[in-house]
Amino acid sequence: MPKLSRREQNKLDTRERIIAAAATMFLSQGVEQSTVTEVAQQAGVSRGTFFNYFPTKDSVLAAMWGDMTERFGEVMEQALNEDTPTRQRIHGMFQNFVIAAEREPEYMLLVSGEMNRDLPSGEGPAERSAHISTQIVPLIEAGHARGDVRTDLEPAFLARMVAAGYVAAILHWRDNPQIELRREFAQTATFVADSIAPQPLTSTVDLSATLGSLLDGRFSCRAYKPEAVDRAVIERILELSQRTPSWCNTQPWQVVITEGEGTERFRTGLAAYVRANAQSPDFEFPREYVGEYRARRLETALALYDSVGIPRGDRAASGEQTMKNFDLFGAPHVAVITTDEALGVYGAVDCGLYVNTFLLAAQSLGLGAIPQAALAGSSPYLHEFLNLPEGRKVVCAISFGYPDEEHAVNSFRTTRADTADVATWFSS
Repeated sequence: MPKLSRREQNKLDTRERIIAAAATMFLSQGVEQSTVTEVAQQAGVSRGTFFNYFPTKDSVLAAMWGDMTERFGEVMEQALNEDTPTRQRIHGMFQNFVIAAEREPEYMLLVSGEMNRDLPSGEGPAERSAHISTQIVPLIEAGHARGDVRTDLEPAFLARMVAAGYVAAILHWRDNPQIELRREFAQTATFVADSIAPQPLTSTVDLSATLGSLLDGRFSCRAYKPEAVDRAVIERILELSQRTPSWCNTQPWQVVITEGEGTERFRTGLAAYVRANAQSPDFEFPREYVGEYRARRLETALALYDSVGIPRGDRAASGEQTMKNFDLFGAPHVAVITTDEALGVYGAVDCGLYVNTFLLAAQSLGLGAIPQAALAGSSPYLHEFLNLPEGRKVVCAISFGYPDEEHAVNSFRTTRADTADVATWFSS
């Protein structure tokens, strides 16, 4: 690093004095109670000088966070310069925070609060976590080269999972400062290290049992907890779903996913649209249900209504239940699946395969989900709200989130026909 000029060094010293003074004031009397004037006096500078470096008190807090993440980067760089196993490097990363927290607990509690706050720069918690995971990627890549990190998952994904464990441990300590810090962080580091280590090979029988367990456990979830799903978990679903086979490997699916306020605006507008407009799907709905198809459809409807106490023939109550489709059954997210109109029925078939993979991926990650053709009936609204390009046809939507397992509507299960009813053998 080139030597700083006297002017540059003086500016750096002044900045550090202001940050140190702010930390002293914030810790002694709180951020809200501390004024810029008091911080400037503590630092031995004028108010004008303070504002030359920081536009607000929040900017000083952001700078403290920035310094902390810079030190984190230095720890990562130092770990890479040492010829040690990845497991040891992971433990060292967690241990470094423990040492700092034990040395300056109040200061670290103050700065770690910035993880869950939107900064003046516009950076939010997601961007902050992404910044940490970016610095972890080289550690994962080095582990691949050493052979002590699993290679069935991308380095960027593994880095996000490590960062998620690191951030979760810090926030848990911040909310519960009385915990045994060393024990908590050591346990988290061990869990993270085990998760990214090469996984033992699984037998074919075990794989079949795993798939069977996912298929048996999956159901159409019609009630959700309000908590949003972490972006990293959703991205993992998308990564798994992208392995779906397709005709000539066209991969025709495109997915739009809502979250936060986007979900709320979407569901509110959708319900209003449905009440005022007739259905207009991009693909024709079934002309009619006859024979066994009608019987299965009726059986499912009656089981659904029975689970929530709707008597047979109560059209008003069943109509209210149907409208829950357009409230996304309270899910915090919905994924809208579209195909290219030029690919016709085969594009839709490929998207159907994608939907199934998405559902099983969500199930494997502890989420509930429900595929909804009902939303495809409001294609004009979906196109306008989601800015879908011309030429994209809506196949269906998938509402998903953490299932409300206590809700009665999630208690019933549909039946399946015996394989003898669907499979025909031709042997000669």
